[in-house]
Amino acid sequence: MNREYHRWHSKDLNREMEMLVFGHAGMPLIVFPTSMGRFFECSDRGMIGVLGHKIDSGQLQLFCPDSVDMESWYNKGAHPRWRVLRHVAIRETTS
Repeated sequence: MNREYHRWHSKDLNREMEMLVFGHAGMPLIVFPTSMGRFFECSDRGMIGVLGHKIDSGQLQLFCPDSVDMESWYNKGAHPRWRVLRHVAIRETTS
């Protein structure tokens, strides 16, 4: 199975971002991690194994980006306005 690891520096977030891509062709699916999850969560929880036949046959391609939950919604030490701004910043870098 094709598995790619990508890492890049986001100027908007001023941090490194990571993503896993599974598959070589097919319908692209973005798989976001659950609350406070990371980009490798879908693999760790068995999702890739369950969908392996569809990924290998080129029916599906999964894109699993990281999140900034710990820097936004779950950053209890930050003012709520800053948390919202951090969340919006991640959305702007992916659009």
